[in-house]
Amino acid sequence: QYQSEHNFDKQGQVNKLLKMQSKANELKTFYENNGYLTEIHVLDKDQLDLTTQNFSALEDKFGKVYTQYSLHNVHLQYKWVMDLATNPLVLQAIIAVLGPNVILLDSRFICKYPASDVPHKSNVAPYVAWHQDIR
Repeated sequence: QYQSEHNFDKQGQVNKLLKMQSKANELKTFYENNGYLTEIHVLDKDQLDLTTQNFSALEDKFGKVYTQYSLHNVHLQYKWVMDLATNPLVLQAIIAVLGPNVILLDSRFICKYPASDVPHKSNVAPYVAWHQDIR
């Protein structure tokens, strides 16, 4: 009989999977009833602080004018962005709504800075329309 070097808590893993499935079902039902998801808690305070620091470094490197809409596919250059895109809690929500066959084609940060932070043509702030991801 195979002996694991690690103390594997099978029942704990089963309970965790059942809880995740229950959460996925809640997300799917909410999306189907409302057409959107909100308040998906992904990062704890320390993770959020680190992500904010990392993003601020990108702002410093590229400037806010570029950063406000032109940062896309940076998951290919920065591990922390790939970690955000592939975070299990993010994937849980995506898979709950779209199903398991998903692929990351593009990543993009959309930053709506105050007009005082970024100069705008004709003093009009950039517009980002509401959108819906296609199933």
